[in-house]
Amino acid sequence: MQDGYYWIKFRGIVQKARYSDIPITDIETGGITRGVWHLMGEDIEICSTSEAVVLSGILGPGVQEPG
Repeated sequence: MQDGYYWIKFRGIVQKARYSDIPITDIETGGITRGVWHLMGEDIEICSTSEAVVLSGILGPGVQEPG
C-alpha cells in the first residue's frame, strides 16, 4: 500500500486516515511489521494495519466519503 490518505473503518467508525509505509515494532510480539495508520479527528491516534479495514483506494482532491 502506498503512503497517503484513505477511508478506513476503525473500532466501528468510518474515518479518513493517513497511511505511512514504515517499519513498526509490535509491542506485544516484538515482531516487525510494515505500515501504520495516523487517525484524524479530535484525538489523533495511531493504529496498526491489522486493526483497520480499508474502505477506499488512495484519496485525491475532492473525494467524498464512501457509501
